[in-house]
Amino acid sequence: MAGSIDAIVGIPTMNNEDTIEQTIMQLQRQTQLPDKVIIVDNSSDSTPEIIQKVSEEVDFNIDLLDQPNFGRGVGAARTKIYNDFNGDILICLDTNHSVDQNWVETHIEFHRSHPNYGILSNSHITKFNSQVDNPLRSEFFGQSNCSIKKSALDNIDGWDPNFHRGEDWDMRIR
Repeated sequence: MAGSIDAIVGIPTMNNEDTIEQTIMQLQRQTQLPDKVIIVDNSSDSTPEIIQKVSEEVDFNIDLLDQPNFGRGVGAARTKIYNDFNGDILICLDTNHSVDQNWVETHIEFHRSHPNYGILSNSHITKFNSQVDNPLRSEFFGQSNCSIKKSALDNIDGWDPNFHRGEDWDMRIR
């Protein structure tokens, strides 16, 4: 994966009016901006209106999509993101997590430097810095702030939309 890498950030959200603006604005402060942000929303509060307002203040495109009427919860939201994702890597972000200013750049550089790896996970654990090939180890796949190549997602058909929670465990097994 030499040269330019299209990095798309995917954010599932539901009733996060208290955190969604902060989540988006931390992406605006990145040393390297994402190429696009895809947000799948299932809110009954003012989250969508906040996203629309903030989208006018940032230097990247935000696609705001409604939660699909198939599947359940986060699994369905991540499936919708996967189905609309057309970049090289998908960087997953949850609205209750904060990231360093070089977060996007770190993920892009990892995939550029390690073209044989499909996933960078647990990047927030600074004491852990090694390859994990055993899916039985807890470090094998942590969806929190991970990035996944499009080709790796395609190999397992993305997320299972029927997982309300635990979609990362299912993905780890597959």
